[in-house]
Amino acid sequence: MSVINVTPTSATVTWGTSELATSKVYYSTTSTVSTSSPAVENTTLVLSHSLNLTGLSASTTYYYLVESKDAAGNTSLSSVGNFTTPSVDITAPSISAITTTDITSSGATVNWMTNENATSKVYYSTASPVDFGTALSVSNSSFVTAHSLNLSSLSASTTYYFVVESSDGSSNRATSTQNSFTTLPPPDTTAPIISNVVAGSVSSTSATITWTTDENATSKVYYSLSTPVNLGTASVTEVAGLTMAHSVGLSGLTASSTYYFIVESKDAVSNTGTSSQSSLTTTP
Repeated sequence: MSVINVTPTSATVTWGTSELATSKVYYSTTSTVSTSSPAVENTTLVLSHSLNLTGLSASTTYYYLVESKDAAGNTSLSSVGNFTTPSVDITAPSISAITTTDITSSGATVNWMTNENATSKVYYSTASPVDFGTALSVSNSSFVTAHSLNLSSLSASTTYYFVVESSDGSSNRATSTQNSFTTLPPPDTTAPIISNVVAGSVSSTSATITWTTDENATSKVYYSLSTPVNLGTASVTEVAGLTMAHSVGLSGLTASSTYYFIVESKDAVSNTGTSSQSSLTTTP
């Protein structure tokens, strides 16, 4: 005999017999359980027996006997067994360690812990306080203690308010206090704007190319005696660092020669701007 699926209000008693027989369980809250005690039964003749006891009381020890009767009316009665129903869980999960990670311009991950296995749900809104009736939400019905939910399709540079919720296996629900985070600005996809390209300090063997950009960026000059300038084969001179005021010196030039050049500036996230082609002529 065994007792399985024990809850605060129910349990299942199982056993086997050597021949086809009926199923009956007598049960009581006293150890003097007998065939005059309340019972559940199934008159179908089977070898594997399983009967559900319902309407039980929580935190209570029950004593039981099983009885099986074969087709000829021969009856077998087991010894007394017992089991104890668990208490009714009326305590909501305890929520702790709420953090927000992986914040981008369009998403974020909300994490938290509970002291027992529970579901995961996040209500979120750009309005404060969060209204559960109108707020957006994401959820996971798995029972876990370490919770993590991803929020997506958020607006950039926006403050979001959120509340986390967890429910245990007995449907006890806990909600957190309100928290918030701010999404990042939109990603920079704009190349630096190049202006004021000037070839100065021109001599027979050198020149200085200057220009400005509307944001901090790198400084690079492609130059060639042929036109148009081929960026793949042209000579290159560059200066390390990010700046808005650019100055690149060219040296080793040939006297009395026309050089064609293009300047290039790349910002901190590698958006690249290039100028139109310009030219300079070295002195004799």
